[in-house]
Amino acid sequence: MTKSHPPVDISVENQHSLERLAWAIEASQGKFKLIWARCNYAGLRSRLVEQLQSICSVPLRVLVLKSSARTVYTTIRGALGEEIPKALLVLGLDGVDNLEQVLTATNFVREEFRKNFPFPLVFWVTEQLHRQLMELAPDWESWGTSREFKITKEQLAEFIQDKAEQFFAGNLRLTLQDCWELGIGNRELGIGNWESGISPLSPPSLLSSPAPSASSASSKNLESELAALLGFVKYVNNQKDEAINYYQQSLTFWQEVNNLERQGKLLLEIAFCYYLKTFQHSETNHPDWQAARNYLRQCLEVFAKAKRPDLLANSMVSLGKILRRLQDWERLQTVAEKALAVHQREEKAQGRQNLSGSILLPKNTTNRHTNTASRQDACSTDLAKGDAPILVEDADCSTISAIAQDYGFLAEVAVAQKRWEDAKQLAQQALKIFTTVSLSTPSAPPAPSAPHLPISPSPHTSLGEPNWYQFLLAQALQ
Repeated sequence: MTKSHPPVDISVENQHSLERLAWAIEASQGKFKLIWARCNYAGLRSRLVEQLQSICSVPLRVLVLKSSARTVYTTIRGALGEEIPKALLVLGLDGVDNLEQVLTATNFVREEFRKNFPFPLVFWVTEQLHRQLMELAPDWESWGTSREFKITKEQLAEFIQDKAEQFFAGNLRLTLQDCWELGIGNRELGIGNWESGISPLSPPSLLSSPAPSASSASSKNLESELAALLGFVKYVNNQKDEAINYYQQSLTFWQEVNNLERQGKLLLEIAFCYYLKTFQHSETNHPDWQAARNYLRQCLEVFAKAKRPDLLANSMVSLGKILRRLQDWERLQTVAEKALAVHQREEKAQGRQNLSGSILLPKNTTNRHTNTASRQDACSTDLAKGDAPILVEDADCSTISAIAQDYGFLAEVAVAQKRWEDAKQLAQQALKIFTTVSLSTPSAPPAPSAPHLPISPSPHTSLGEPNWYQFLLAQALQ
């Protein structure tokens, strides 16, 4: 009869591994020793490095390799100069460009490490990188000893929940490391593969693929958050069908618990995926076109039911693109007017000078004011043209830019309906606001060095840029 073993306390195991690593460093002073510290999660790795520095009796030098590093050995030699540290912790190897070439070259010069580095050398690596080391630099890898550090279920849940909050708030910015960690988290939680075939018109509540079994509501909540995140990973990697499947799986849970805000976000994401798919089909009766209409309609109904016009307003970029593609001009006008009312109210609440000005809307429009919360979707890119992601960090400028976009959408409706004078006024107002914001906004800081994935790919001309407003104005003046 097989004996049952009590579950392993990962935090205790990590502490023991960390203590053994500290002892190995202390015992190897004055001589070369290569150690592989295996950890899949950047947040956990940072905490472990801090703990190691606090418990180790010798000072630890930390070196983060840049993505542009061409070799490991010469990069370390260049960083140290004449210094001989007590020990060196090396991070960032997994983010190096041309990693295969770097590892292969390192294997050829492995003897230089032994000759010139008389100190413990600890490389922090992921499982994936460790496998690459064994394949591409087997001799160098075999010189080292290995220590494994795992994440606890609680830490993993906190990581997923934090990313999910950012996703549902509309400001998630994924790195390649984030994508890797979410995939590993999916495997470690044992949620399984949900990428089964789903008809584009199937109601989410009637999906044939059942939700993963879970004994508690919190587990189902976590699984549904992870499903949404995995959908986003697929989306930014241009795997639209897989993204839709994950989004629909997550949507099923939020429908069960009647969370309207998260339902609306997921319905919009699904609609946007189908919107992108419509560019593969010119026939407007194609199922992808029908699905885009269907999910967009559901999204707007949920936003209305939730009585959250701010959610609609802060999703205006995505909504506007879809409605424009569907040429649903009446609905685009209605949505843009509601968004404009929210954004103008938001601008007023910020207590700053009214940069957006005022303009009378055409007689067949209404301008309803309502309260607003946080912005959700002010980001867009044009992957087809290779544009960098646009993310306006300043809340005031973001609101003013959103007002300009609202006027731009209204101008586009007026052009489509051949209301030329209205189109001219609206386009001029949008261009005026955009110019004012451009002059009052300081230069953007340099982009972060970490590789980021796009936020909102679109085959359209990027919105919120002067070319769009000038194009609309030119059409109105013809």
